[in-house]
Amino acid sequence: MVVAASYFHVDCSYAKRAEAQNLPWVGPTSGPVYYPPTSQHAVPSYAPQPNDDRIPLVMSATVTIEDAGTASGADDLISATFTIGPAARSVLTRAEAGAPVHRAVESWTQLTHTMGATAVHGAQRNDLGGWDYVIGSRGVPAVLCPAATKADCFPSARAPGLAEGKWAAGYWQPSGAISITRSALLGANIGAQTTAEFERYGCREHPTAGICGKGLGLWQRDKPQGLSNLLLSIRTDAQSEVAEMRGFWTLEYHMAAGPPGLRGEAGESNSWLGGYLMASRKPP
Repeated sequence: MVVAASYFHVDCSYAKRAEAQNLPWVGPTSGPVYYPPTSQHAVPSYAPQPNDDRIPLVMSATVTIEDAGTASGADDLISATFTIGPAARSVLTRAEAGAPVHRAVESWTQLTHTMGATAVHGAQRNDLGGWDYVIGSRGVPAVLCPAATKADCFPSARAPGLAEGKWAAGYWQPSGAISITRSALLGANIGAQTTAEFERYGCREHPTAGICGKGLGLWQRDKPQGLSNLLLSIRTDAQSEVAEMRGFWTLEYHMAAGPPGLRGEAGESNSWLGGYLMASRKPP
């Protein structure tokens, strides 16, 4: 996001930031795209197109709720394991600010994210006789959809590119005030975090790119990257079984670019990639 503000003079946050009131809000720009691992398009020489064979990531989840034994749900803890894949992830990346941008394609047979026991930020009784839990210090926002249609919502296949600058304004419906990012520079909506583990990870790039293993925004750098932020809305029934879940994830990182007020301190995340997840209980 620091590149968007510094070089393209736009705000590409999920929710318009107060610190960027002087910049036009364009909302989230195009991000990583996922393909079947065997797709002819899962190669670094291919630039993703809206109607190609991209796929939504397939995820299974195991959620555990630790009831504190009180009449309130607000003191409960939630832990979870998310299993994702197989898939290939096509993403534009660079080793550092100012370095050339290259496309890398990461692939894996299984990616497991583990969320340790996390205190909820809110719990309300629901009509199922269970709880509506929220993990997110500022809540979990509604999903953004394009202004022209309620289909192809975030992350949209037709989201504008960063280089479109201010001309991309108006693609999204007006944003709310709730961010999906964790960093204080990016909105400070504190959710859960995860650790990650791959099975049969691979990374492909142009032979001269030298970007695999070190590119900003890759899911595998010196080690697998856990989620920087995970906002969750979890709905349970009277038997404390999870009926449905939705939320947002981000991978946040620091890019040493732009003026100090936007760049932040060394190591403080000023840029992000993210996505949306949904799951419901598997029928017996």
